[in-house]
Amino acid sequence: MKHEETTAQPAPLGQVERGVGRPEPQRGEGGAPHVDDAYYMGATGGEATEGERLAFESWMRGHCWALCATWDGKAYRSDAEQGGNIDPHAMRTRQLWAAWRDRAALARLKTPNVRAEGPQSAGRAELKIHRQRSAARWRRSTRAMG
Repeated sequence: MKHEETTAQPAPLGQVERGVGRPEPQRGEGGAPHVDDAYYMGATGGEATEGERLAFESWMRGHCWALCATWDGKAYRSDAEQGGNIDPHAMRTRQLWAAWRDRAALARLKTPNVRAEGPQSAGRAELKIHRQRSAARWRRSTRAMG
């Protein structure tokens, strides 16, 4: 395979980059989320629920992986991260938590297996509302900073 065939082309803003010559991916086998839904969930983050957090911690224990951070009500933080320091072990816990949380949120969207033109499913409408709320939170946070 030539290098040009595997190199991703820059995508327009808000779209997922794809390799040259590759078709638009649809929902995967087994009900995997659509790549656009996954992209936006990664960009904005899913809703954190107490039940998901407890399930995540149990999953971590099942793998015999240390949390390396403590839940502070909003995020996982390490005692070593006071004063602007970064703890790479706590960062790994936050990355795993984000993946767990976002995947659970994507599963709750209940998007259809085939992307059809026409009325949005309930899941697509939920994602749209989630994006709007996330954008509003981002605008408020940037106003507060500057």
